[in-house]
Amino acid sequence: MGSASVSFRSSIRETNSRSGHFGHDPLVLPHAKGIGPVGADIFLREAQIVWHEAFPYADRRVLEVAKRLSLPGSAEELSKLGCRKDFVRLTAALIRTARAKDYQQVRSCAVG
Repeated sequence: MGSASVSFRSSIRETNSRSGHFGHDPLVLPHAKGIGPVGADIFLREAQIVWHEAFPYADRRVLEVAKRLSLPGSAEELSKLGCRKDFVRLTAALIRTARAKDYQQVRSCAVG
């Protein structure tokens, strides 16, 4: 494993131990060397499938898109719509929807 990934994991572990817990606070990760707020959101959305302390995680952007599509407005409520794997896929799909500004097509597909 490369030194960058070992350094990143060490930074996260140090941050975790200093804060006493991780919880769902994306502001803890930016203290890890090389991670900013957007990077922390991306990391947490992807890592939550295996990192139990991060589940369920949905950042502000995911929740805004969910509300716009008349889905639940909290990570906890969204996570109840399916299993953990489905929740991670859903958060990724919501981000793709926002990037493509494809809300109407998503609504059309959902209705039938």
